[in-house]
Amino acid sequence: MRTVVIMLVTLLAANSTAGAEASSVVLASGPAQVALLELYTSEGCSSCPPADAFLSSLSASPRLWRDIVPVAFHVDYWNDLGWEDPFAQSAWSGRQRELVRQGAAGTVYTPGLFLNGAEWRRPAGMAPLTLPKAAAAGELTVIVRDGGAVDVRFTPAIAPGGTLQAHVALLGSGFVTRVQAGENRGRTLRHDFVVLKLETSRLNRDAGRYTASLQLNPLRSAAPRQAIAVWITAGASLRPLQAAGGWLDQLQLPRD
Repeated sequence: MRTVVIMLVTLLAANSTAGAEASSVVLASGPAQVALLELYTSEGCSSCPPADAFLSSLSASPRLWRDIVPVAFHVDYWNDLGWEDPFAQSAWSGRQRELVRQGAAGTVYTPGLFLNGAEWRRPAGMAPLTLPKAAAAGELTVIVRDGGAVDVRFTPAIAPGGTLQAHVALLGSGFVTRVQAGENRGRTLRHDFVVLKLETSRLNRDAGRYTASLQLNPLRSAAPRQAIAVWITAGASLRPLQAAGGWLDQLQLPRD
């Protein structure tokens, strides 16, 4: 059975006169690969709400964070067609185009689902969630502290031939939008696992382990609930080697 650890750790401040305590969340993947599920979506796309609802349904799944890490990238290429998606970023559209350029899919479209960096056509009504057998990938550990500091540690199962990259995404869940125009006019949409910010850093090698430190600063302060998703890639490839994620309910993160 795959083991994933999500625990809260209390760190005492070094300055005893301050008397303050800082919290951190520690996430660990276990040795088998945790699947990264990417959804490319838009509030301006009438066929996207079912895919958004499917991603939201993972909030109640016992496999969330243990077997699968979901992320929703809202693209901006629908914004000129009647409704501007408040979560859309041009960088997410560019990421989807790069997936296509790397051969993960034949064209750019919404809703687009990618499982472990490859186009995923989810069968209608599929329940429970079916995932491919997980191969050994290596252990990924992530420490997130109050203030948004993130430490990433990865020990791969097989030594890579080149550089490794750590991708750290801040996610917002529980968003509700009343769409006023476009293809979804009059609909109330719910969004979970929305990518608000994505930071990427090259991992530094130390013997057989790779490490990186990053800083997350949210783009929005209105997320009812926040989570983090972290995944590792090799070189310029967008195909994940390992992933980890979890809720950040106990942390105080900086707000814009």
